[in-house]
Parts: sequence; structure tokens; C-alpha cells
Amino acid sequence: NKMIDWMFIVILLLGFLFMFLGVEYYRENEKFWALLLVAGGIIPALFIIVGLVSEWLNYQKTGGG
Repeated sequence: NKMIDWMFIVILLLGFLFMFLGVEYYRENEKFWALLLVAGGIIPALFIIVGLVSEWLNYQKTGGG
């Protein structure tokens, strides 16, 4: 499903952006905002990884579609 693939890509990019911003904030000694941004980046990434792994496992079970 192309729509879902695009959603994954957008969420991943946003996650990386949040993590990057978190690192920048951390350098500026804004620890609270840094934590918030990094968490905001990691949580969607974890959901995506879990989703991709489960899809891949289903793909393996059905013998490649």
C-alpha cells in the first residue's frame, strides 16, 4: 500500500528531525526540551520498527506473499 509507505517515510523523517533538534537543544543546555524532542522522535520510530518487523515476519510465514 503506497499511502502507508509514504506515512512511514514521513514519520521516520520527522523522528530523525526531532532527534536532531533534541541534540541541538541539549548543546544549548535545554535539557527538558531536548528530552521531550528525543522522546518525540524515538516513540514513533519504535512503533514503525515494530510494525515493519511484524509485517516482515508475516511475509516470511506466508512464504513470500
